[in-house]
Amino acid sequence: MDINIRLNLWVITQIVLLVIHYGFEIILPWWLLWFPLISVLFVVSVIVLIILIVLISSILWEIAN
Repeated sequence: MDINIRLNLWVITQIVLLVIHYGFEIILPWWLLWFPLISVLFVVSVIVLIILIVLISSILWEIAN
Protein backbone atom coordinates (compact mmCIF):
# COMPACT_ATOMS: atom_id res chain seq x y z
CA MET A 1 0.00 0.00 0.00
CA ASP A 2 2.77 2.44 0.92
CA ILE A 3 4.56 1.69 -2.35
CA ASN A 4 1.39 2.48 -4.34
CA ILE A 5 0.93 5.82 -2.56
CA ARG A 6 4.59 6.71 -3.04
CA LEU A 7 4.38 5.77 -6.73
CA ASN A 8 1.23 7.86 -7.19
CA LEU A 9 2.87 10.87 -5.52
CA TRP A 10 5.94 10.42 -7.71
CA VAL A 11 3.80 10.26 -10.88
CA ILE A 12 1.80 13.35 -9.83
CA THR A 13 5.03 15.23 -9.10
CA GLN A 14 6.52 14.27 -12.49
CA ILE A 15 3.36 15.38 -14.32
CA VAL A 16 3.30 18.69 -12.42
CA LEU A 17 6.99 19.29 -13.17
CA LEU A 18 6.45 18.52 -16.88
CA VAL A 19 3.48 20.90 -17.02
CA ILE A 20 5.49 23.61 -15.25
CA HIS A 21 8.49 23.08 -17.53
CA TYR A 22 6.56 23.17 -20.80
CA GLY A 23 4.22 25.88 -19.52
CA PHE A 24 7.18 28.16 -18.79
CA GLU A 25 8.71 27.31 -22.17
CA ILE A 26 5.50 28.39 -23.91
CA ILE A 27 4.80 31.45 -21.73
CA LEU A 28 8.41 32.51 -21.17
CA PRO A 29 10.84 31.76 -24.02
CA TRP A 30 14.35 30.97 -22.83
CA TRP A 31 15.89 34.02 -24.54
CA LEU A 32 14.01 36.21 -22.03
CA LEU A 33 16.07 34.65 -19.24
CA TRP A 34 19.00 36.82 -20.35
CA PHE A 35 17.27 39.79 -18.72
CA PRO A 36 18.23 39.72 -15.00
CA LEU A 37 14.85 40.69 -13.53
CA ILE A 38 12.95 38.07 -15.52
CA SER A 39 15.49 35.36 -14.64
CA VAL A 40 15.23 36.26 -10.94
CA LEU A 41 11.42 36.11 -11.12
CA PHE A 42 11.67 32.78 -12.96
CA VAL A 43 13.97 31.26 -10.32
CA VAL A 44 11.79 32.55 -7.47
CA SER A 45 8.62 31.18 -9.08
CA VAL A 46 10.25 27.78 -9.63
CA ILE A 47 11.40 27.66 -5.98
CA VAL A 48 7.89 28.62 -4.79
CA LEU A 49 6.34 25.93 -7.01
CA ILE A 50 8.77 23.29 -5.70
CA ILE A 51 7.91 24.26 -2.10
CA LEU A 52 4.18 24.02 -2.93
CA ILE A 53 4.66 20.57 -4.49
CA VAL A 54 6.56 19.37 -1.41
CA LEU A 55 3.87 20.75 0.93
CA ILE A 56 1.01 19.22 -1.07
CA SER A 57 2.75 15.84 -1.30
CA SER A 58 3.49 15.84 2.45
CA ILE A 59 -0.15 16.71 3.20
CA LEU A 60 -1.30 13.89 0.90
CA TRP A 61 1.19 11.58 2.62
CA GLU A 62 -0.25 12.50 6.05
CA ILE A 63 -3.82 11.95 4.81
CA ALA A 64 -2.84 8.57 3.32
CA ASN A 65 -1.29 7.43 6.61
